[in-house]
Amino acid sequence: MQADNRDPKVVWDAASQKWVMALYLEDERYCLLSSSDLKEWSHLQDIVLPGTYECPDFFPLVDEDGVDRWVFSGAGSGYLVGQFDGNKFVAETELSHYDGGPNNYAAQTWSNAPDGRCIQISWMAGGLYPEMPFNQQLSIPVELYLLGTGSNARLARRPVSELSELHGRKIEVDQK
Repeated sequence: MQADNRDPKVVWDAASQKWVMALYLEDERYCLLSSSDLKEWSHLQDIVLPGTYECPDFFPLVDEDGVDRWVFSGAGSGYLVGQFDGNKFVAETELSHYDGGPNNYAAQTWSNAPDGRCIQISWMAGGLYPEMPFNQQLSIPVELYLLGTGSNARLARRPVSELSELHGRKIEVDQK
C-alpha cells in the first residue's frame, strides 16, 4: 500500500457475505479488498480510472432490465459500470462522467436508505462566489440510477424527492 491513500469506501456485499473496500492507491490506480471481519483484508484486484484520483466509491444499482450492476467511481465524476461477483469487478462500460462541471468532487453514496435508493452528495470544491460569506459547499443530495443496460448503462442523477418539501413562503420581486 502507498502512504498517500485515503478516504476508503467500505460496503457490504450481500451476495458474497463479505465487506468490500475500494481504496485509492496512487496516480490513477485504485484497488478492491475484501474482509469477513473488517480486520483482515485480502487484495482482490487493481482498477485504473484514467484522469481520476482519490476518494473512490463502489456501490450496486439495478439497471433498466432489473440486472444488478456495480458502479466504481473516483473523486472527479469518472465512473465504470460493470459486474461484481464478490471477487472481481469486470467493467462493462468505457469510462464515463456523470458531471461535466468543475465543482463536483469526492462524491460519496449511501446505499442503505429504507426504500432502497442510492443517495449521493458531493463536495462543490471550486470557486469564490461574490458577496457570499462562504467558500465551497456540499451539493444537494441526488438519487442515482442507471439508464440502459450492459455496455450501454449510464449513471443518471435526480434531486432527492425530499427537497420538494423544503420550501417556505413565496416572495415575488418586481423587475423594475
